Amino acid sequence: MDHLKHDVKDQYYVDIDDKTNSKELDYYNFKLHDYDNNMLLDGLELLMALNHDHDAHNTENKAATTAEPTDGQRQHQQQGKFDQDALLVDHILTVYDTDKDGYISFYEYMTVKEHNK
Repeated sequence: MDHLKHDVKDQYYVDIDDKTNSKELDYYNFKLHDYDNNMLLDGLELLMALNHDHDAHNTENKAATTAEPTDGQRQHQQQGKFDQDALLVDHILTVYDTDKDGYISFYEYMTVKEHNK
């Protein structure tokens, strides 16, 4: 929630508080990841959303580790992460892309979200 508040304030100059309803939060969360502003989320936007704060998290984790991984280990870790993310993006599209056009519209997003409550 704090992450969403920060990003919405930076992008839309809007403060999210206790008065912000859940539909508004859903809208802002969707729009924050719609990088080409077409009101559709594609696989690349989903992949970027999954890794949105990934670099900051990795920096914190790196400081806690003592040994730097070798280039081969790093490449293997990155490939594994990408493979996991690709499977997750495929799953998200399978669930949310109800018209099977390769995109998640805001309508599809909200319909599936409301149905799964």
